[in-house]
Amino acid sequence: MSYRLATYLSLLFLAGLGVLFMYTSLQFNDRASGQIIGPAFFPQLVSGLLIFMCIISAFTTWRKEKTSDDTLNIPQLKYILFTIVALVIFVALWDAFGLFYLFALLFLSSLLYVYNRKDSTKKRILKAVGLSIVIGLFIYLVFEKLLNVII
Repeated sequence: MSYRLATYLSLLFLAGLGVLFMYTSLQFNDRASGQIIGPAFFPQLVSGLLIFMCIISAFTTWRKEKTSDDTLNIPQLKYILFTIVALVIFVALWDAFGLFYLFALLFLSSLLYVYNRKDSTKKRILKAVGLSIVIGLFIYLVFEKLLNVII
């Protein structure tokens, strides 16, 4: 894949995320807080900056000289695709059922299992599940108990 095509595709993806975040943040109920800078201000600022930076990067990529050796190699494409698919499945299941901790445990376990290629299968499963439980417990303690954020 050429460098320019990969850059344009990634910028289009990031700009799309920026538009999605902007649209989502416009749905916030700012009027109820009575503050000048409400809860939607920061997400709107970040998404606006993301879109702006994508436009600038697309322009600088367009102006850059073309060379014959501008190819992009992605050596671990299967890991990247697996992570994206697993993330989409995790978010869809979390949104549909609301069981964050269960799906986070499954998501983290699957990622840790796939990324660890040096150990035996039994050891990989034990490490993945054990570390996922520890991370899930940490997330629970920090957000649910310390910050009182219900996930």
